[in-house]
Order: sequence, then structure tokens, then C-alpha cells
Amino acid sequence: LERLRVSYALEGGYDDIRAFIYDIETAPDFLVIENVFLSEGQSESAPLALTLDLSTYYRAAGRER
Repeated sequence: LERLRVSYALEGGYDDIRAFIYDIETAPDFLVIENVFLSEGQSESAPLALTLDLSTYYRAAGRER
């Protein structure tokens, strides 16, 4: 198996971030949330900043079992 790692930087409200993570966790695709980094902005009205490190695994083309 090969591993694909990606990192996403997003901004949004708390409820939106929770919904996004829930959608990843309940998706039919195999995704692993490796790390979650959450930080708040300088002011109360600033959106939250989220960085997610995700991984997935797949069978590499041309490889035998």
C-alpha cells in the first residue's frame, strides 16, 4: 500500500469546522485525520483557523499482491 498525505488550511466558524470534521470521519472513503491544529483570530469576530493533516492509503498501480 502507498500512503498519500495532505495538509489543509481552512478558516471558519466553530460549527462549520465541527461539521467538516464530522463529514470526514463519516465519509465512505478511508481517510485518517493525523493532526488537528486549531487557533483563534486576534479579535472575537475573527474566524477560527484550522489546519488538518490527512492521510489515505491506496494500492499502487503495477504492484503485485
